[in-house]
Amino acid sequence: MAALKYWLWLTTAPGLSNRTKLLLLEHFSSPEDVYYAQPDELCLVEGVTKQQAQALADKSLTRAETVLADCAKDGQFIVTMDDAAYPGRLRDMYDPPVVLYGKGSMPLFDEEAAVAVVGTRKCTPYGTGAASQLGYELARQGIEVERQPRPITVYALEILDYQPESGTLTFDCHCSKGTYIRSICDDIGRLLGCGAVMTALRRTMAAGFSLSDCVTFEALEAAAEKEPFILPIEKVFSTYPAVTVSAAQAVRFRNGGALAAERLHTKLPQVPVRVFAPDGVFLGLGQEKEQSLAVLKLFV
Repeated sequence: MAALKYWLWLTTAPGLSNRTKLLLLEHFSSPEDVYYAQPDELCLVEGVTKQQAQALADKSLTRAETVLADCAKDGQFIVTMDDAAYPGRLRDMYDPPVVLYGKGSMPLFDEEAAVAVVGTRKCTPYGTGAASQLGYELARQGIEVERQPRPITVYALEILDYQPESGTLTFDCHCSKGTYIRSICDDIGRLLGCGAVMTALRRTMAAGFSLSDCVTFEALEAAAEKEPFILPIEKVFSTYPAVTVSAAQAVRFRNGGALAAERLHTKLPQVPVRVFAPDGVFLGLGQEKEQSLAVLKLFV
């Protein structure tokens, strides 16, 4: 565990690319040696700038300890490049990750055939074509890629249109974050016994903002006054419940003081709340903590 904190210190160090971290490990042999190295020694490593060397002069292990605590709380394990469990195939890459985070059991990557596709929001045409071809060839050979289930909530699902000639179904889905609509399409197809794929996706609402709140760049540029397009900060948190406090409580909250829950005359939920003064001024966000309303973030 003592050595692991140095691995996490290095991997969480700001301003360093993964390649730079690998070069440091190659030069100093271990993250602990990197930790105790002086800035002038660090600058001897190819690609390490003076600014990066100064950043590594921060010897605080707080970030590493936070990662360790979070992993322990979530039941995750950590594998470093020095561990026997680290996949040899991965280590042979040009730019392998310094540490791996996992949950459950570690697959036998070096003993079993494995294929991995990492998604991106801005995929190149080449990446799209390569992934499609890979999926096509795997499907032809009868190889099914298993997808781990995740807990999500579907609040509502409404059919908007159905074209029997083309077998096209259009629906509106109100769901929680982390939901893959393409997976819902696949599930519907499986239940119907005919199969289904997603052909189009349009996000109509997120975090309380809908399409009616959107403004085109053209409309914004053409507007003589930009002020009407500026929304109040509390609009960002419109999905959180609202709590209005008294004038005296507003003063205390503004100064960072917690408010006794029993004096709020309302039951506090287990989620952040928007806190307003009696005159409607948005003070900030609060969170229930030890039978009081603690300040989460002030905006005044």
